[in-house]
Amino acid sequence: MKEFQRVKSHGWHRLILALALLAGGPSAAVAQTSPAARIHDHLHKAAEYLKANDASSAAREFNAVLDLDPRNTEALANLGVIAFFRHDYQEASQYLRKALAIDPSLTKTEALLGICERRLGQPSAQALLEKASALLSDENASPEAKKRFPLLPTYELALKCSNLFNLLDARGAISVTERVGVIGRIRNLAVGVAKAWAIQQEAS
Repeated sequence: MKEFQRVKSHGWHRLILALALLAGGPSAAVAQTSPAARIHDHLHKAAEYLKANDASSAAREFNAVLDLDPRNTEALANLGVIAFFRHDYQEASQYLRKALAIDPSLTKTEALLGICERRLGQPSAQALLEKASALLSDENASPEAKKRFPLLPTYELALKCSNLFNLLDARGAISVTERVGVIGRIRNLAVGVAKAWAIQQEAS
């Protein structure tokens, strides 16, 4: 009789445990497999891999995040950083541009994109302005060549410099002594583009 009671008691304990697992199992599984939880898990793993200097595994985790959320700026920006340190500036630029298109306030991402563009040999506003000045002041250059020179991209790059300065200045990333010099350089770019445009209009 005591043996039966002991088995019966164990049986009830097992039944209660099974019912508890059935009651809590589905909700726990849903919580663990929800997209937000999986994204958090992948980002955590990626951070751990980066601490261990395992960039390949970290990139795999960030890509897993993008599979779940293609607009995740943290994953996009970090993949851009990983590509940058692999010296793949073209791929880095693509990831960084995607992150900035979603969140333009990512100042560090924008600064890194600028470095990528420079290393890819993409012209800066100053470089384009110098090229324009040389062409527009060349007496032997044809009016057609002067008229066709793309001053609009030069102006857009000057605006980009101004926008980046405002973002960095608002976050206190530029010192008081540097501020005056940077403002002066941006002003010179804008004035230079305006003068080049006036010369271009006269040539046409």
